[in-house]
Amino acid sequence: MKWIIAIAAILALTACTSPDDVRKYAEAEGWESYEVTGYRFFGCSKDDVFHTGFVAVKNGKRISGVICSGWLKGATLRLD
Repeated sequence: MKWIIAIAAILALTACTSPDDVRKYAEAEGWESYEVTGYRFFGCSKDDVFHTGFVAVKNGKRISGVICSGWLKGATLRLD
């Protein structure tokens, strides 16, 4: 029973990411490459549904952060 709960929790958190938002920011910001790192517990407000962590390369430098978004609002880029 514990395994079922653990798997359900992992799947629920995975569903709370938005890789498409990361792709949009990557194109708009001119990132050379990026990788979605999954759900980030911290870094977004309580009003945000999606907390998508990422690492990227911009102008030869590594950056990381989280993109926060919700159902009826836009996405916000927050760098670490």
